[in-house]
Amino acid sequence: MGAYLIVAAVTLLVQSSPTDTSSLTPTPQPGDSLTTTPSAGVAFERPSDLLQYNRVQGLSLGVGYRLPLPGLGRTAAYATARYGFSDERVTGRLTIGTDASAARLTVSAYHDVIDLDPFSPGRTFTNTLNGLLAGHDNADYALADGGEGTLELPVGPVMDLVLTARIEQQHSVGQTAQSAINDFFDALADSVAPRDDAQR
Repeated sequence: MGAYLIVAAVTLLVQSSPTDTSSLTPTPQPGDSLTTTPSAGVAFERPSDLLQYNRVQGLSLGVGYRLPLPGLGRTAAYATARYGFSDERVTGRLTIGTDASAARLTVSAYHDVIDLDPFSPGRTFTNTLNGLLAGHDNADYALADGGEGTLELPVGPVMDLVLTARIEQQHSVGQTAQSAINDFFDALADSVAPRDDAQR
């Protein structure tokens, strides 16, 4: 049985500068601005979607594609699919984002492994290195089916109001992956230790 969750959030976001062109339209490409139309091609909502490692999926690889929607200005659809080699699970996400001068809107539907702990995120490049090399993964995960909508409204020269609503069904997931690199070094250390004791 999965748990149903409805989340609504209001966030006041302070931008780094009045000329910041960051957008809720995922991963703007170099040269994009509020007046340009996004181009079609390989693109990711988050850079970490390309390669991840965690205790649930092990090593997982993703592919993403961006498709502009004709006649809707700076509006594009993003499709992302990933495959985890340890859990053999295929997950995906479809996002439509629009970026206008007055507001930015993003709507997503997904079947994906998500982070439950905002203070210990697992789907990051840093956690991937930590899991591979040290065998540590302190994040909390769930498999979620649902949708999310985010509206970003400028309320000042360096401040945005972000409204988020999300509804999803969460399923618990267990640890299925091991850190092969870390296990190799542990086995190597164990094989060397008896020789050191014998020499003494």
